[in-house]
Amino acid sequence: MNRHGAQLWQRVTNLPWDHDINSDAAFADLMDAAGSTPVVVEFVGDCCGPCKVIAPLFDQLSANNPALHFFKVDIDQATSEVTYSFQVFATALAYVFNIILIFIVQRHSNKEIGTYRILITYFALSDMYYNTLHFIVYPIPENYGNAFFVGGHGYYPELLGVGLYMGAYGHAFPILIFHFLYRLFARDQIVS
Repeated sequence: MNRHGAQLWQRVTNLPWDHDINSDAAFADLMDAAGSTPVVVEFVGDCCGPCKVIAPLFDQLSANNPALHFFKVDIDQATSEVTYSFQVFATALAYVFNIILIFIVQRHSNKEIGTYRILITYFALSDMYYNTLHFIVYPIPENYGNAFFVGGHGYYPELLGVGLYMGAYGHAFPILIFHFLYRLFARDQIVS
């Protein structure tokens, strides 16, 4: 974020700073200054194409919601503690929600949920797999000129890790096909 961008955030949030959030200490200071006011944090990077696309929307949201504090954290300059703490929180939250969902689905009788029990369980397990890969690989979209790719920046940044992560996006389609075929054959057996 340039000086103009920092001034925009100062004006929008009415807080006394005019610098980027590029360190753990700066982030902690800004969170302390926000007090009990809700905070919306966007993680941005110079090489992140999607970040540049969403920036005008984020600016508009910040201008339209003066009761909230909007912060941009530059992941290229911020230390890993800030981004890592949010990644750990998001991953843990996804595990909690998916485990609760699986528990609820498995506790109810077949009549209440029907064959959707299998589909919901597979989707929850697929989401847990995806979140695990995201945590391990920590993929970041990178944009260099006209080239766009995803690079790994986590514990396992190798190409295999990034490939497994990208493959996780394709899990929903086979799950839906399997469920469709299961319902088709189950219905044919009931009719026969």
